[in-house]
This record gives sequence, C-alpha cells and structure tokens, in this order.
Amino acid sequence: MRAVVFDGITSEATGFPKENLLDNNPDTAWRPTSTATQLIELDFGSGVTVLPDVCFLFVHNYSEVGTANATPQYSDDGSSWSAGGAPTAIGSLTEPIKVITITESSAHRYWGLALSSLTGTLPDISMLHFCVERDVGQGNDWPENDQDVSFNITIDTNGGRVFKIAKNRNTFKRFTRQFTIPIEANYTALRNAVQDCRVDRWPLLYYDASSYILARIDDASFTKNEISYQIYQPTITFAELPYIESGESY
Repeated sequence: MRAVVFDGITSEATGFPKENLLDNNPDTAWRPTSTATQLIELDFGSGVTVLPDVCFLFVHNYSEVGTANATPQYSDDGSSWSAGGAPTAIGSLTEPIKVITITESSAHRYWGLALSSLTGTLPDISMLHFCVERDVGQGNDWPENDQDVSFNITIDTNGGRVFKIAKNRNTFKRFTRQFTIPIEANYTALRNAVQDCRVDRWPLLYYDASSYILARIDDASFTKNEISYQIYQPTITFAELPYIESGESY
C-alpha cells in the first residue's frame, strides 16, 4: 500500500472534485468539464519499485456515457507522458467496474489516466486505482450471511411476501464470501493482500468466473508459523460490495 497524491488534473466540474477519485466511495465521483482530452496525474512518490499490473475504474454513470477511451499513462518527471497500455472504451458499459491492463514493464513515479474521444454524456468516475495482481491460488467459494447495509423500503404484500427496494439512489448490498486457500498458495502474496485490503483500506479486486468483483477482506489473520510452514489449509472471508442501481429490488 502506498500513499498517492494528485499531481494535476485537466478539469473538474463543480461538485465533482478530483478528491472523489481516491475516497473509496462509489457514490461520489469526479467529472470533467468538457469533451477535450483529460489527464488525471498521480504522484506515487520517490523510490517507487512496484509496477502496477492493471488500472481499475469505477464508472458511476457507466450505462449513460456516450463514448470515451481510457489510456494508462506514466511519467518520470510529471511533465512528459507516455502510454502505459492500450486505449480502452469505457462508454456504454454493462457494469460500473472496468479493469484496464497495463503493458509498461518498468516502474515509474508518476502514473495517470488519459480520457479521449469523449462524446455525449461525460463519465463520472468514482474510483481510480493502479493495482498489483497477487495470485494466491484461491479455491472454491461459499456465499454466507447476506447482510444489507443500505437504506431500504420494505413492502409487505398479501401472502406474507416481503420486497425490499433500495431507497437511496446508489447503494451497496454486502455479501460475505469465504475462500479456501490451498496448500500450494503463495502465502506471502496472501499476507500482502490482507494487509493492503483489510476493511477500510484499498479495495480488493478478485476475478470470479468472467468478471471482476470489488471486495474488501472482512477478517483474517495468519501467524508467522502458518505462513512459513504452511501447516494447515486456511480459509479467508471477503466482504463483497457490488453496486446496486436506484430502483432495483433484491
């Protein structure tokens, strides 16, 4: 986990400041002011040795964006920028999460995201993270203990049926999922993931079948002996935080 500060941004609309990109809240967002090419510049500080593998975006109004391309950028001086990956379309998405592969193979102090070819409705971006992939070799998962953490309207109907509808415009439903970690797992990577993503730190992305899921590690602990000697097959629980659109029932 590394502290990140803004080094610059092309524009920001009133009420949609750049700080919303890093507050880990999908219900706040940054928005540009025009269709001109936009560059979000982040300073990871001196002595950077970790190379990000992907750029993670959470596009708040994902289904409304006209057209837009997002391209990872990197720089060593904060002024001369180069593409760190291929342009990726983020308009008319079917879900708010977009993960863009970074192809640059060297570490750099400055990283950013260029938005180009903007037309129609401008994107509201709630989260921007440059992420490191950690393959811990997780096995099967089991959903447990669904828990609502949003404001709902409860509608009772004839026959005892109960419906819950999200009252606030955008919200979460919390799911607890448990993964079995096999003996051959990379325990150092697992420990790092736990430290980076526990509860109120940076969100964790895990790949589930065909899509990326935004999650946080709910609770897990590993002793030095367990990591060093792999003396048992532990389990780890994630709190999954999917995005619920206004008016959707669940």
